[in-house]
Amino acid sequence: ATAVLAATGAAGNSGSIDIEAGALLTVGDAFSETGGTLTLLGTLSAGSADFSGGRLALGGKLAAGQVTLEAAAAVQGFGTIDGALANAGTLLASGGTLEITGAVSGGGEIDIAAGAGLLLDGADSQTLRFAGAGGTLVLAAPAQVTGAIAGLALGDTLTLDGTSATAASAGFDSGSGLSTLAVTLAGGGTLDLALAGDYSGAIFTVTQAGADSVI
Repeated sequence: ATAVLAATGAAGNSGSIDIEAGALLTVGDAFSETGGTLTLLGTLSAGSADFSGGRLALGGKLAAGQVTLEAAAAVQGFGTIDGALANAGTLLASGGTLEITGAVSGGGEIDIAAGAGLLLDGADSQTLRFAGAGGTLVLAAPAQVTGAIAGLALGDTLTLDGTSATAASAGFDSGSGLSTLAVTLAGGGTLDLALAGDYSGAIFTVTQAGADSVI
């Protein structure tokens, strides 16, 4: 049986809350985290969720219409953030795959730890960084990703969902410090992604996995 706790109004945490696997906490209004630690292995569902401080250890599902991560807060782990994310803090995908279903915006960045994965279902305007070897980044809507991809190295994987590509190459702009990864589409034209740093001498291979392109 699923353990369910419901709060009809707003709820918050500045100490310690553990939501175990299979458990559900529903908050009718806003959930706010101002400090302490929220360990989320089950599901937290709220109208909105604001993390102005503290730490979210994620291994389950956070569902909210709007999730706000401020500069003093940190999120680390895997699972699902189901909603739009405004991120000004530190978010680290680690221990598995982290999926974000809504648009990602804000001045922060999302890091991908060694061997971990990040799946973005929507648009993104902030930096996505490979922070260790063997990371995986899956873009379900690659044409809507305008933020730079940093730290891409041999052994990392970049997957473009629903994209049929034949080749990829990069040109470097010394003024911006960014490379443009031009992905040649089978139907004509290119899909351009920004890479932080000089990748003009790199060789990219593209393989097709069903309807997706893997770089």
